[in-house]
Amino acid sequence: MPLNTGACIAVYSSENLLHEKVKETFALYDDLAKKLYALCLLMKSQKTLELKNFDNALLDYILAWDAAFPGKPYFNKLHFLMMHLPDFVEEYGICGRVSAESHESVHTMMAKSKEAMKRMASTKQKYRTLFARATANSSSIFSSTETVNGEEYLVLFGGQGRIHSKYRDQFLYVKTGRAPDDWVDGFLQTELQYCNDIVHSNIAAMQ
Repeated sequence: MPLNTGACIAVYSSENLLHEKVKETFALYDDLAKKLYALCLLMKSQKTLELKNFDNALLDYILAWDAAFPGKPYFNKLHFLMMHLPDFVEEYGICGRVSAESHESVHTMMAKSKEAMKRMASTKQKYRTLFARATANSSSIFSSTETVNGEEYLVLFGGQGRIHSKYRDQFLYVKTGRAPDDWVDGFLQTELQYCNDIVHSNIAAMQ
């Protein structure tokens, strides 16, 4: 029994009529916490998630909630978990893998790359170097393809789920910092236009 649960139950002596009521109530709270923990483990997992396992854990939590708080309305995030997240898990076979936490390590990689390139005078060379480093290990990101409901999906290496093939470039950008080629072209064109504007401004100022 958790210490805080024991402390709450001990408020009333065993002879008090409220003792058993408090004990039963905190037993329901304890069960709810365990069901929530099991559900959160699946939601935070970086591995492939089977829909039936997620549905079972979610149902266990909902039943525990109803037992602990009978008649109480579901909070907004629980509604989201019940009505929307199962469809997402069914389509992509993942949950925690697409959270922001799984991509935070990219920031460290990008910062190191920028530090290494800050002395490069050519913007074009900076882009090329950055994106070359970003995609150095991209071959190990996707392992195969599969079809789900007539749509093509890319299977992530190491049993990490799948993504729709149309989001490949966006996924690589978030995962590795590698921008799609058309974005890179846009960056370079913007930089060239900026340089041309400066040259024209300097010429105009000298006339």
